[in-house]
Amino acid sequence: MKKNLFLPLLIIGLFFGGAGFTFATENTLPASNDPFWSIMSNLNRPDDSTCQAKTEALLASLGLPGGSERASATCTGVAGIMQMQTSLEASGVSTNLFSQTDWHHVNDLYFEKTGLGKIEFTKEIDFMSYDFMVFIQTFGDRMSMQQNQISLDADIVESLRTAGAILTMYNVSNFTDPEILVNDTTDTGGVVSNLVYDPTANTIVFDAAHFTSFKAVEKGSGATSSVSNSKKPKISEVVYRKYTDKNGNKKIKVEIKGKHFSKDASIKLGHQTLAVNWKNSRNIEASFTLRKVLKGNNKNPVNLKVINPGEKEKKFHKRIDVTKTNEELN
Repeated sequence: MKKNLFLPLLIIGLFFGGAGFTFATENTLPASNDPFWSIMSNLNRPDDSTCQAKTEALLASLGLPGGSERASATCTGVAGIMQMQTSLEASGVSTNLFSQTDWHHVNDLYFEKTGLGKIEFTKEIDFMSYDFMVFIQTFGDRMSMQQNQISLDADIVESLRTAGAILTMYNVSNFTDPEILVNDTTDTGGVVSNLVYDPTANTIVFDAAHFTSFKAVEKGSGATSSVSNSKKPKISEVVYRKYTDKNGNKKIKVEIKGKHFSKDASIKLGHQTLAVNWKNSRNIEASFTLRKVLKGNNKNPVNLKVINPGEKEKKFHKRIDVTKTNEELN
């Protein structure tokens, strides 16, 4: 599933060029503070019949001209999101999203790839939110299903990454006693639970506490575990800077130098934890959304930790002041 299944979502930006909304290019969504999201928050579905009236009212409140015509173009663009269903079906993917009457409160959402697997979300999801639209804009590159393997890169949306799900693998290999590897390593953190293998139906069903890469293998098959070889990380230098991404999000990029950084390491900044961009065992980095770093923290500066598999972690000896830029801490 590497091809982009959500091209209709990308091209709807063309409708907003004359509607008073700000698309940087046809491949980007409006910035998180764009008036467009005020419209989305008031619609039940992309094809909501009240879109025209609500958009005209918003344009008028903002003092933008051409209310009726621009509102019509805007609503046509939003309704274009529904074309995703055709793209998904053409790629062998089915979902119950399009039968939902309220996309702000989508329950029991699933995506199923014929003959390979199924992901069923266990928590309610707001599909009309900025964060989720950023995610589905590249959904085709983020979800992968192969025999014995399902992966979903959901780190861009924290609420989705931790939403939890029931995963089903179809047409799996003939196992005697299968186990699920997490990121190609033995699951020592309890990410996987309630595993049920049905050799007659050739299916494996399990609960996932959060999203990552899952692979079914024969237990004791010799699969390597980075935990057994993992050492406690060492931090010698931290460099960070603030920046604004193409969608208008204020972020902070953290680069850490040191030793013994695992490929499966994570960086924790304040209360937010992200998987790292691993360059080598001495250099890792991650980009955090500034508002999420500050949210839930009682004070700033915040702590920074590097966590290797097996809960081997190292806290940096200085706190990170995320309100400052171009800081180098030694």
